Amino acid sequence: MANLLINKGASPNLASGQYNSTPLNASVVEGDCIVAEFLIKNGASPDLASGQYNKTPLSAAVGNSNCSMVDVLMKNGAAVNLASGESSLPPLVEAAYSGNLHICCLLLQYGADPEATGIDGMSSIFYAASEGHLDVIQAIINNGGDPQLKWEDYTPADLARHQGHNYLADWLDKQKKFAKEVDVDDV
Repeated sequence: MANLLINKGASPNLASGQYNSTPLNASVVEGDCIVAEFLIKNGASPDLASGQYNKTPLSAAVGNSNCSMVDVLMKNGAAVNLASGESSLPPLVEAAYSGNLHICCLLLQYGADPEATGIDGMSSIFYAASEGHLDVIQAIINNGGDPQLKWEDYTPADLARHQGHNYLADWLDKQKKFAKEVDVDDV
């Protein structure tokens, strides 16, 4: 069907339907990687936000925990740090909040900024700390995330502790201590 419409001159970027979605966003929501890639190769913008929540295709794929779709979109030029949706979160922040380690790692491999923030000013490490996702935080730190980053005078350890994730707060405190003990000038 997509092939027929494209061949008849339909715009792959025209939003329509009940949720005002582009064909690409609709294929992302349906999880159809083949149609998504076809649409991009025929002019669909991988960064055009649409749909009920005004998300980019990448943010929609992250929200649906569809690792294969995230990979298809990234291989076809989606902007890895482009925030969208009602809360205006970058894809890595969304993935960190949900605790999806595989998608976090994939986004980081494609160059996601580990310290990019949503409109609230919180980065992915804060969202992961608030939900107790130690494995996600480790991946973020291993890719340049700062465990000492401040948000409104709070560190990720402070937020984890406030949310009752004491094991994570203790782990983050040790990361801070280690970072202070190792001076890069001494290396």
